Amino acid sequence: MNRSRTDALLISLQVDLDTIGLKQIHAVLQDRGFSSLLLYLPSFSPGDNVLMEQVVRFVADRNPGFVGISLMSHEFSGAAALTGRLKQAFPCLPVIWGGIHPTIAPEMCLDHADYVCVGEGEHAVAALARAFREEKTVEHISNICYRRQGKIVRNPLEPVIQNLDSLPTCEHLPRGSYIAHRGSIVSLDHHQLKRYGRWRGTIYSTMSSRGCPFACAYCCNDFLSRLYDTRKIRRRSVASLMPELSRAVADHPEIQYINFQDDCFLACSDAYLEAFCHAYRQKIGRPFIVRCIPAFVDAGRLKKLKAAGLVWMSLGLQSGSDRVLSDAYNRHSTSEQFLAAARLVHEAGIAAYYDVILDNPLENDEDRYKTIEVLTAAPRPYFLQLFALTLYPGSSLYERITADSPGLADAYLHKNFYHYRHTSMNKLIRISAYLPVSAVRRLISYGRSRPQSAGFRLTLITAGLLSTLMLEPLAYFRVIQVSQHGSVKRTLKQIPVFFRIGFSRYVKQFSSSLTTIAERWVRDDLISGNQSKNFRR
Repeated sequence: MNRSRTDALLISLQVDLDTIGLKQIHAVLQDRGFSSLLLYLPSFSPGDNVLMEQVVRFVADRNPGFVGISLMSHEFSGAAALTGRLKQAFPCLPVIWGGIHPTIAPEMCLDHADYVCVGEGEHAVAALARAFREEKTVEHISNICYRRQGKIVRNPLEPVIQNLDSLPTCEHLPRGSYIAHRGSIVSLDHHQLKRYGRWRGTIYSTMSSRGCPFACAYCCNDFLSRLYDTRKIRRRSVASLMPELSRAVADHPEIQYINFQDDCFLACSDAYLEAFCHAYRQKIGRPFIVRCIPAFVDAGRLKKLKAAGLVWMSLGLQSGSDRVLSDAYNRHSTSEQFLAAARLVHEAGIAAYYDVILDNPLENDEDRYKTIEVLTAAPRPYFLQLFALTLYPGSSLYERITADSPGLADAYLHKNFYHYRHTSMNKLIRISAYLPVSAVRRLISYGRSRPQSAGFRLTLITAGLLSTLMLEPLAYFRVIQVSQHGSVKRTLKQIPVFFRIGFSRYVKQFSSSLTTIAERWVRDDLISGNQSKNFRR
């Protein structure tokens, strides 16, 4: 009987190559002696028949023992379309889905996939590879869901991996990786990595820990903490982390930054932080980026991190209203803690970017005004990252809001969390990070007194254009300058690194703003015309 030439083909539908989880499973399979290929489809869409047929030919040529597709919720329709085509071409080819969406909604995913992996998948996928190679059943494999005689079977959930050091390290350019490029599938090499990698391949992303001390009501960690009944944070040892980073910068001299995607990098002991800073400064020496919860920031730790090479830090505000943070988001962080952390980050000379969630139906305008107050009180310059609230199944906020608004239950499948509504309050929140504080306060006063007036709308549009065309680009330049310790020359050299993603997002926001203005003018003109017609009648 013919054996598969390849044990596994793993497929990513993400728009970039920062697939830490999938690369980890790929590394585990190769480390355990399985032949594994990794295929990136960054521009895949369900209606792209040309690319679909390219994938079918690629699968036919490699003849894998199974196909694994990793997906988030907004990639569901793409994964369903791709799986349907693969099952049509290869009826006996097992297809397994994994990632956060299959973990949260396995029953939904089993309408398309043969198997679903729930939770951490390193051990489960390796066990599946062995079962398929040896033609054995999967009843003994933890974390796997499947259908048997029409009924869903959920195998027991294996505890989270406690010893992260036991896992093999990932690679910036994984062995056996491919990418869809200009109508064909090619090997992922340095050229393609530069073309498709986030920040043109100059940033290496990794994680030094798993888990989050919070379980915010909008986040997948809310579901995961209940699934595993723990919020314990597991950390890789410094001795395990440094060889991975050393190899990455040695093999890829173009890497300029190390990006730690931990949920909260500072949720660690002082001893661990001291060991990390010492080893990183001695062995890596590249600037690095971290994310942190405001309550974990203090001056002493920032000083150590800055000396080790920290240049960027992300802090989550989410809302300036403590009522919303507590009652809606179950987020044990206050606006004052955020401001205290923002001041420390500013004083330390670390470039900052702050997250805010918009379009929350549980917020009112007074809550939004409080967000503006906090943003105007935060030291400048900083990046402001705005996200539309997206309700994901499994989160307590999803259950709370969709109970009263069932029409929102499926919105997450097609919603882009970067596309927030262009309401007056959202525009005010955005420009409050860039306009002079006195101008923001005058706008707020005007908006409170005459929110529906043409004068206020025109003033807001004018302020928005001024911010978008002049003040925001200037703020971006100044933030990058902070990361370059004030050097204008080095800042200018860094512009290309940030240009691709930052500028494209900026253009999309600007275009969206112009479209909204045009639509409003057309709508107002139609309303005016209809009113005139009705009057004449």
